[in-house]
Amino acid sequence: MKLSCTQENLRTALSSLERVVGKQSTLPILSNILLETERGQLRLSATNLEIGVITSIGAKIEAEGKITLPAKLFINFIQNLAGDQIVGIEQVGTQVVLESGNYTVKINGLDSKDFPIIPEKSDGKEFIIEPEVLRQGLQKTLFCVSLNESRPELTGVLLVLQQSKLLLTATDSFRLAEWSMQAGVEREGEDDVRVIIPAYTLQEVLRVLSQPMESVGVTIEENQVFFELGSTHIVSRLINGKFPEYQAIIPKQYAVEVVVAQEDLQRALKIATSFSAYSAGEVIFHFGMEDGRLEIGSYSQGIGEQVAKIPATGGGIDPLQIIFSPRYILEGATAQQGKEVTLALNSATTPVRISSEADRVNYTYIVMPIRK
Repeated sequence: MKLSCTQENLRTALSSLERVVGKQSTLPILSNILLETERGQLRLSATNLEIGVITSIGAKIEAEGKITLPAKLFINFIQNLAGDQIVGIEQVGTQVVLESGNYTVKINGLDSKDFPIIPEKSDGKEFIIEPEVLRQGLQKTLFCVSLNESRPELTGVLLVLQQSKLLLTATDSFRLAEWSMQAGVEREGEDDVRVIIPAYTLQEVLRVLSQPMESVGVTIEENQVFFELGSTHIVSRLINGKFPEYQAIIPKQYAVEVVVAQEDLQRALKIATSFSAYSAGEVIFHFGMEDGRLEIGSYSQGIGEQVAKIPATGGGIDPLQIIFSPRYILEGATAQQGKEVTLALNSATTPVRISSEADRVNYTYIVMPIRK
């Protein structure tokens, strides 16, 4: 193997791979990145046996070849070069010489034959999503997945495709986010799609979506999902399990809606969080105040207390106290578009919906109060 390419293109490609390698310590080869020449391009691959990422960049190929390099050393060298430099890559036996400007490094590699085969798509259900549509949907749902591995089905995002309607849903059983879109999806066939995709896979997809691309191709097979994101391809296993039938817990209507400025709510919650960290991690919302304000307070024995009163509109509510996890409210409010946030509720023990005028149709975010 002998080739040259730009540092900028190589650095961008490696940024799509670096979070995948090193997750599996039992096989040393998994800490390496596979380099191979393919039709005038340099193809780079990484896998941890759960997810595989393949990306290609343009290169001037002088000799074909294939080898793996330790990801940490390779990435560190490339990231610290100037962005306008040309990088020369030459394989000499099991060693690779990297040259750029005044810098030369020699890195011992491992034989490519030991690198795991990353699956390629065959027959499956295929559809195309506009990048901005998928990016927005992931940003509004991913933060709701569970970190508790005891229920694997909650550690991913439910993707449902019915006709041209795309639905993404995530929950950790304490709050739920559902995002839907009728436009921006093209598909062949009419079979419904319903799969649970691991959160860490979609986090990698979201990172790659920051790069310019015209469309995102998705293929669903029996146990795997394939994403085609420009020059980068991601393949991942699907999560086996049954996602909760959550529709029944979403209230059909709300007795009260209280509207506050998003900035006011965020500021009050951030201050309250510093106090709640010393107690049970709770904040208390007081609705129906005589002055029409929403009161948010947090208390900690031995530390002190904090109370914020923020302007609010909306009436028809008797004085009501509801306890929340501040993080759940803050993340839900931050995910909304617009300058105002609506808190819709029925009682101190039923789900509360957080929404905004801009997202009300396509986005549902509900959080369960803490019961005492």
